[in-house]
Amino acid sequence: MTKHKPAQNPIKTREAIPLTRKGSKDIYCPFCTPSHIILPNKPTTCGTEIHVKAIQYMITQRTAKQKGITCMKCHKDTGGNMVACMQGFIHAHDCAPGTIVLSSEPEYSKMAERVYKLPDKVRKVIEKKMGEVKQIKEIDAEGNETGKINGYFFYKNDV
Repeated sequence: MTKHKPAQNPIKTREAIPLTRKGSKDIYCPFCTPSHIILPNKPTTCGTEIHVKAIQYMITQRTAKQKGITCMKCHKDTGGNMVACMQGFIHAHDCAPGTIVLSSEPEYSKMAERVYKLPDKVRKVIEKKMGEVKQIKEIDAEGNETGKINGYFFYKNDV
C-alpha cells in the first residue's frame, strides 16, 4: 500500500532585493537583463511584482499592565494595544490628541518662534501657507515635561 502524497504546487517563487541606481529613485527588476523599472502593485511584462508593506509589532494591553509598561503620550498602562516607539511604547490609537511623537528632532526655526508669539488671527493666516507652528518641550525619561522649551518649527501633516 502506498501513501498518498498531496499534489505539490507547480508554481514556485523566487525573491530578490530590487535594484536601485545611483541618483535615481526608481526601482528596477533584479531578474531581467536589461533591467526595467518596476512599480509597487503594478503588473510587469516579465511577471515580477513588488509588494510594499508596513509591519509594526504590538504588545497587548494585558502584557503592558503585567510588565508595568506605560504609554509615553498619556502615561497610562490601560487603553489598548501598544507599539514600540523609540525606547518606550505608545498606544496604537491616538490616546492623547494634540500630542505628537516625532521620529527625529525637527529643524528649529527662529521664524516659527516669532510666528508662534503673534496674535491668533495673524498666526492662523501664516500657518495656512507655512504649516502649523509647534512648540517642542523637553521631557524626561519618564515622559514628564521639564518646563524647558527646546524650540519651534512649522509642522505640515502631509498624510
